[in-house]
Amino acid sequence: GNGQENHPEFIVFPNPAKNNLVVSGIDAQAAAYQLFSIEGNEVAITSTSGFDEVLLTFSGLTKGSYTLLITANGQRLYKSIIII
Repeated sequence: GNGQENHPEFIVFPNPAKNNLVVSGIDAQAAAYQLFSIEGNEVAITSTSGFDEVLLTFSGLTKGSYTLLITANGQRLYKSIIII
């Protein structure tokens, strides 16, 4: 092993985002996604699996900072997202 098994890496773009995010990574389709406002409230997102990436769509979000929680292989990864 190259040490990557326990530390999945995800690429999230675009950031800042308007109506959607693309998550690319080796475990993207097997992961679970939650988006939280800066106050800690979960906001509704829809995930659609692609070939080797996942499209997250949302609408009507207030502009500002959000946190994308990616849960994969029992681990949690947090990505800071700006909605514009």
